Amino acid sequence: MLKQKIQNIIERVNISFSSGKDIFDILQDICQDFYLHDISLSIFFGEERISDSFLLYSTYKPKWIQHYKDQRYYLCDPLFSSLQKINIPFEWDIQDFKDLFPLQQKLMEEAYSFGIKSGTTIPLLPQTTFHGFLTVLNQTALHPDILYVLSLVGNICTQKIIEIKKSEELKILTARERDVLFQKSQGLTIKNIGKKLKISPSTTAFHLANIRKKLGTQTTEYAVLKFMMINKNQSQNCTLDPKANRKGLVFQEINPEKQREDLTEEIFLENDDR
Repeated sequence: MLKQKIQNIIERVNISFSSGKDIFDILQDICQDFYLHDISLSIFFGEERISDSFLLYSTYKPKWIQHYKDQRYYLCDPLFSSLQKINIPFEWDIQDFKDLFPLQQKLMEEAYSFGIKSGTTIPLLPQTTFHGFLTVLNQTALHPDILYVLSLVGNICTQKIIEIKKSEELKILTARERDVLFQKSQGLTIKNIGKKLKISPSTTAFHLANIRKKLGTQTTEYAVLKFMMINKNQSQNCTLDPKANRKGLVFQEINPEKQREDLTEEIFLENDDR
């Protein structure tokens, strides 16, 4: 019975969706099957600034959710820091949290005033680039089978949301910028990229500067790493340019010596263009 239910749930979650909200709606429907109505899915994923790397989907009161994000309470929420240590479902009561910093104490007091008194939080399996937490508000002593299903579904939903989020980042790049970034991921220098794409080295450096700005990275190396992580979860036969006829993406390890050479070259070219 449980095995069949889990199989049905996985089939529902594995349907393609266009947004993280679509996926969370499915998660919400599944939770309602267990009579769990107030839930949240919190996701931290790898960005240079942690304030830009937090996603929150929730059925809590919208006013509280907005206040929580505006105050950036997720940066000091004691629940997250506790679960990063134990990595098992955690039943909690706001009044049981002790030795809190003033900001954490303020968070607990304000949450209590919004009706948040207790709950069960399930830490999802941490990945190299993200970590998620599924919380059921004001519900404790959940059946182990329910905890198992929620953990399974929460992990699948989080993975899909991250895939959507990361694929959206490349959409802001032009076709030429994606070509330049692809060639850079192959370990080519600026001069060799220029020869390959039949553009000048200064134009290549210009594209790389735009790529860094659009992807929110300070270095080309980080932009390449971001590009590699996005494509790691996609089909090996995918192409960045629909008109191109590439048979797969094969990534090479980044050579630190070559990175320093490229950075020096970029600076030289930028100064030469002024």
